[in-house]
Amino acid sequence: MTDEYDEDVARRFEELREGVRPTGPATRRVINGLRRRRRVRRALAVSAATVAVVAVVGGITWAGRPDEGPIPVTSSPTTTPSTDLTDATPFTCAVDSIIDRVPPPIADADEQAALIAEVDGRGFQNFTVLRLEATHVGVVALVDGDVESARTVLGGEGIWHVYPVPSTLTESGLVRIVQQEVVRAALNRLQRDLGDRPGFAGLLQWPDAGSVQIFWKGAAPADVEAWVGTRVGHVLVEPVTSVPWTGEDLRRAQGRLADAVTDGGFPGLPFVWTSVFRCDDYTGLVLGVTTDNARKREEIAERAAQTAGVPVMVVEEEAAVPTGG
Repeated sequence: MTDEYDEDVARRFEELREGVRPTGPATRRVINGLRRRRRVRRALAVSAATVAVVAVVGGITWAGRPDEGPIPVTSSPTTTPSTDLTDATPFTCAVDSIIDRVPPPIADADEQAALIAEVDGRGFQNFTVLRLEATHVGVVALVDGDVESARTVLGGEGIWHVYPVPSTLTESGLVRIVQQEVVRAALNRLQRDLGDRPGFAGLLQWPDAGSVQIFWKGAAPADVEAWVGTRVGHVLVEPVTSVPWTGEDLRRAQGRLADAVTDGGFPGLPFVWTSVFRCDDYTGLVLGVTTDNARKREEIAERAAQTAGVPVMVVEEEAAVPTGG
């Protein structure tokens, strides 16, 4: 654990306290999340990808596993996925699946339990401890009273995540938000350190496990691999995943594809498309088409890959419905 209070998380929490009702943009993110779930269910030959449940509180979004039983762990690939655009096998990729693994046990659970036992039930002069909970990013303490005093006193005990409880949130809900924000702060720091490096593809946050994963085009340099197993703040860095494209590669490919199909498909191959976005595992793109074009999927995928210059998975989606506003 680090020995300082995380100011990035503190700022985000203050934003949360000012208002926790979903805003317009937050509501649109929920709608987008629902649409992405439909994409996965209709994907061509997707291997049982389970989509994250998206929840929004005061503009804060996180992804978590729905209560549908255990989900198999998606391990990092040991070889770079094929980028052969003429491969006869329909291309598939991960869409909102990697983040849905079952979290491992808390590594320092015994240490955290001992810390909680030492603090729980003690009386403090300027604040009251309402809840202490072990998490993958360390013990979270929810308090009532003088929060700054609580952070000073409990920080001296080794508890660095100390927050008041807004009346509009449950204690359990706030603990999860704190864990998510700690992970997000670590992701932002890694982005600042690695984002401009050649080969950097992207990052994936896994709030339920208190970790982040680095994606790198090809083999990662030794100094990047050195991050693996360390903690950024309180957050574990997972093994680096080698991928065939960077996020910038896929953004350019996405632009080429979107420009090519804007007017209703390809020359001689008309179809109605609904969206285009990158695969979460940085192996290619996903192109959404309406269900009446399902029989053309393989032909559309082939033409799309030739246009984009990267593999493309075609999935069925419902036509967009205006939501107003």
